[in-house]
Amino acid sequence: MALKYPNKSKRAGYWRVYERAKINDFRVIYEELCSIIPHVTHPVSHGPKPVLELWQLYILCAYCISFDIKLRNLEAECDLLFGRTIDHTNLSRWFSRLDEKIIDDACEELHQRMVHRRKIEYVVDSTAFTLTFYEQLMIRGLILLKLVTWKLHVIVAYLPALGLLSVAGAYATYGDAHDSPVYRDHLLPSTNMRTDGRIHGDKAYWSIDNIQQTKSKGLTPNFVPKEGADGGFVLGTALQEYDEEARKKFRGMVEGFFGGIATRQGTKCRFRNHQSKVVFCHAMALAQQVRTYLRFKVLTLLRLLAPTPIKYPHQ
Repeated sequence: MALKYPNKSKRAGYWRVYERAKINDFRVIYEELCSIIPHVTHPVSHGPKPVLELWQLYILCAYCISFDIKLRNLEAECDLLFGRTIDHTNLSRWFSRLDEKIIDDACEELHQRMVHRRKIEYVVDSTAFTLTFYEQLMIRGLILLKLVTWKLHVIVAYLPALGLLSVAGAYATYGDAHDSPVYRDHLLPSTNMRTDGRIHGDKAYWSIDNIQQTKSKGLTPNFVPKEGADGGFVLGTALQEYDEEARKKFRGMVEGFFGGIATRQGTKCRFRNHQSKVVFCHAMALAQQVRTYLRFKVLTLLRLLAPTPIKYPHQ
């Protein structure tokens, strides 16, 4: 039986209240970004002073990705938001100098606000998206053009009482990167997670190293076993502990999370610089996290903690 949560239950009047979060409101998203991005400053240099402060560039980056705004159009938005104009070529150059760690810290801040004292379970997954330019491939003696792809890896925390998915950790790689090494080498060590919890994953994460490192961090791995997985103490124990019914409840949740990224803010990356693409991926996760937090504030304010119909005075 699928896990019931408020987002899926079609209750009378639910979406009327849910849309009060104003997740598509430009001003609301901008103000929320201003409240979580720290006031970092430019390093001391002898060159000309930048037009915008460094923290304003972080806000602009997440803001334009939230609504899939082109850099040329962002010039006018910059004038409206900060009263200063900056050329789109300079915006592209400065975005390539941003540090994704600042974006991850802002995402972590919202995550801790949402999961504080709440029951959660973790899910790990990844999604690939295409860029706007091509690369050459040699296949059977023929030179073919293929759109360049990148991949966003995330660990999300599911809040059963609210039906929300909060980003606990994110990492960006080239599109052909395998999920398993990224999980154990980057996502798992850098993500702040509760001990005595459980993390779900598909077959891509089934390996001895992943299971051992997950358990060493105090988590219980619930990864889908590969066909023929039997040998060894580690894999045998993980096979006995695997909970198929619990895994079914979380099937498709992260796909819906990635679908929200694609439909709400778009996944078209127009940057060619490597660091710009990395920042783009992490900013996508932050933009989705901000929208989730806006929903969280509305749901907790109205105490929508149980799948029961909302009663209005006129009903």
